Amino acid sequence: MEFNVLIINSNKNPKIRKNLERYFSSNDLHCRIEELINSDDIDELYAKYTPDLVFLDDERTTVTLSDKIRSLEDSSTIVLITDKKDIRNEKYQDHLDGILYRPLEEEAINMLLNTSIEKMKRDLKLYMFKYEGKMVIIPYKDILYFQKQLTSIKIHTKRGEFKFKERFNNLMNKLDENDFLMCHKEFIINLKKITSVSDKSCRLHFIDHEIPVAGKFKTVMLEILDKKSHN
Repeated sequence: MEFNVLIINSNKNPKIRKNLERYFSSNDLHCRIEELINSDDIDELYAKYTPDLVFLDDERTTVTLSDKIRSLEDSSTIVLITDKKDIRNEKYQDHLDGILYRPLEEEAINMLLNTSIEKMKRDLKLYMFKYEGKMVIIPYKDILYFQKQLTSIKIHTKRGEFKFKERFNNLMNKLDENDFLMCHKEFIINLKKITSVSDKSCRLHFIDHEIPVAGKFKTVMLEILDKKSHN
């Protein structure tokens, strides 16, 4: 299992990466750490990579940026790093999962990481398939959609596209119906990636083309999305 961390405005927090690396090394865990100087690149990064934990550094843009991140991937744990001790969780409870105050204390960072990792373990769902003789494991959060091919299935993910042998009619039985929906006889989509639904198609995050939606599946899709929006 690999834990993914994103640090935005990393130049303002030069020590945070060392703290993180020390924590993961001491706990014998794999970690991938990405750093962004410019938050304008957040869309491009999320198209290729799904952070489990995100550190923000500017309270002026915290709400806007956290809402942007939630729209791209609602499973990310979002934490603000700030000098202002008067900023409290209550004000940002709908936007943040935690706040760290400078000077950063290793104990506080470790407690945050423990909580975030437990959340990741609890929420983690995986899909496994055989590709070129090897077993590939991809988290649900990195899957965009499945597409039926003539004699195989193509899975479109943030990590790329893969073809594997499987009966398309059996695929939904292996997936969680809370996360995936067959929207067409040749397509199964990740419900959490939908950005819009039109008459005969839908759009997903991170792809620049539409996915067809058959009439008999559209009603089900809209009902599910409406239910999720009210939860």
